[in-house]
Amino acid sequence: MTSTINFTDLQAKMSLLCQLHAESNIPGNCGLIGTWDKRTRYIELRKEVSAILMPLFTDLNFTDMLMLWTKNGDNTSSLDTLEFNGLNSGLQMSIKEYN
Repeated sequence: MTSTINFTDLQAKMSLLCQLHAESNIPGNCGLIGTWDKRTRYIELRKEVSAILMPLFTDLNFTDMLMLWTKNGDNTSSLDTLEFNGLNSGLQMSIKEYN
């Protein structure tokens, strides 16, 4: 439930995540963040932020507020065809399997 999200905590985590992400994209850095501690913190932080945001995306999907736009014309589709299937250093979605 989104009412349990601490947005002040999320804002601080997102600020640090953006900073670490920017450091990881410095040319010549080979995608690594410098020290092992920073890289480990970056990965952990991605998981923490994803876990915090999961209830929000669940609620948005429940209320049909998430839309998937395709480039094959102006077709739109609800994300009802997708399902949340875990945290993989980010929110991971896959196509629902219908039996």
